[in-house]
Amino acid sequence: LITEECKREDRWKNQTIKNIPRKRKEATLLLSFLAAKEFQFDLEAASGMHKEENKSHLKIPYGVSLFVTEENSCYLELFDFTNTEIKKLTVSSFDITKMNLKNTAIEELFLLDEAAVEFFYSSVGRLEFYVEKLSFGGRVNPQSEKFLKLIERVQGGKNVASRKIKTVFLNRNNFFDFLKEASEIPQKEIHVEDLLVSQNRKCSGPEAGKNTRIVVSKKISIKGNPRVLRFIEFGPEISHFDIDEIQRQCRSQGINIPRINIQLTKNKISMGESLHGLQFLKKNITATEVSFFASKGREQKRTELTLVAEEMEGICFRNKGLSVLLSITNKKIKVRHMEVMNTMSCFFDQEKEEIKGKEFVIKERLYMKNTGIFFMMFLGRAVFIPVIEVEVDCFTEDWGGFGKSSGIYVETNALLGNISPEIKGAGEIKQKIGEMITQKNPVVSAVLGYPKLVFEEDIGNEEQRETGEEKKQSVAEYQGFVEENCNLLGGSQVIYMPGDLLLPGDVFWLQDGGGSLYDAWWNRFLERRD
Repeated sequence: LITEECKREDRWKNQTIKNIPRKRKEATLLLSFLAAKEFQFDLEAASGMHKEENKSHLKIPYGVSLFVTEENSCYLELFDFTNTEIKKLTVSSFDITKMNLKNTAIEELFLLDEAAVEFFYSSVGRLEFYVEKLSFGGRVNPQSEKFLKLIERVQGGKNVASRKIKTVFLNRNNFFDFLKEASEIPQKEIHVEDLLVSQNRKCSGPEAGKNTRIVVSKKISIKGNPRVLRFIEFGPEISHFDIDEIQRQCRSQGINIPRINIQLTKNKISMGESLHGLQFLKKNITATEVSFFASKGREQKRTELTLVAEEMEGICFRNKGLSVLLSITNKKIKVRHMEVMNTMSCFFDQEKEEIKGKEFVIKERLYMKNTGIFFMMFLGRAVFIPVIEVEVDCFTEDWGGFGKSSGIYVETNALLGNISPEIKGAGEIKQKIGEMITQKNPVVSAVLGYPKLVFEEDIGNEEQRETGEEKKQSVAEYQGFVEENCNLLGGSQVIYMPGDLLLPGDVFWLQDGGGSLYDAWWNRFLERRD
């Protein structure tokens, strides 16, 4: 099975099945399994399948999206599309009436280009299938007569089963052109679920208030000209707002104006390029995942933000995004996962002291990359983090006084490090991290007669739990991670194991072909983990 991975700019696309087994039985099992994942199925992937005699055609299970073009339509004969349900059918330059879709319900019909629109519009009166929602791709001409008439019929409900538009792509600088042409249809509001707009021309658009407005109910993505927002109305159930490369318009080409990248969903906020967009956020942040990737400058005017969730799922800082810590009013930040990567020096001494006054409670994992290890100086004394991962793969001239840091002592169950030995001062960095982070010592405990791996400090609690005398104390979490090219603060897959941790049952793993000491240690480390 080969799937096409979606790039960031194509993150709204479905993953595509590029190859399926030749045998029908195996193909049926595979498609049923992938239906729940909502994969898109390109009919060309069925080119290797054999058409077996005296057997019914292959049914596509609900959940798998279909992609049909004029080129791959020759493989339609392998499948039976009648009396079924299709979640999403994408059509490109193909007459959909050539498919036998009798008594079939299509949840979403995606017309990818102008030819698909023309074929569908011409066949509206003689369809034998039901369409719940229509979508229009970026290769559709939004100024074409048939496209506008189809929009009018869908919105007006004339002889068309579908009364909704799922998705509209206006990604060829044609948003304002579409509004101009759409003003000729009777409806002054076009209702869509998802809208994607890319408008980079320096154009203010038509006069607001006299043109058709687009009402978006679920998701919206805008790239380029922010003036498109004047003609868009947000529905009360909007759940996804993605702003990419929004840039203030300026007549002078020589002035560098920071861009704004924001992605908002129900539980996640992601902000990149510039922190200028912080001012658009409400003071109380209810999202449980936040990411700040600012690469240019820092916010000129501090915006106060409060994390409402009692425990955050994830927090990520990159480059100058770490400066957002100054805007967060919480004195205690409780989070399951935290990542700090490639941070830039963006604090004055007074600001550093202000951040040191915050308490960070990281419940599961802290990942620091390159200059992200500067974050250590904000952790204070006597902090416990179950897993700490450090990665350094590039050299920096200014370590920001990291080597002089003192008074930072952090405990962890698993310290994972991948520090490139080719970096100048790699040994010094390892030594300093080792001074600041202490990994607990694992020992074998034989409570109730069987051995298990615990940490020295937790033996008392473990005995209490095993004998039924536990009150409300919990055994400290212990987790292990084995990753490629990542080991306990070393440059190769080598680990020290005390002799008293070696059990007789592990002898097999030390023999040739049976594994390694490394495997044996981790098998014990992961035993009975929660």
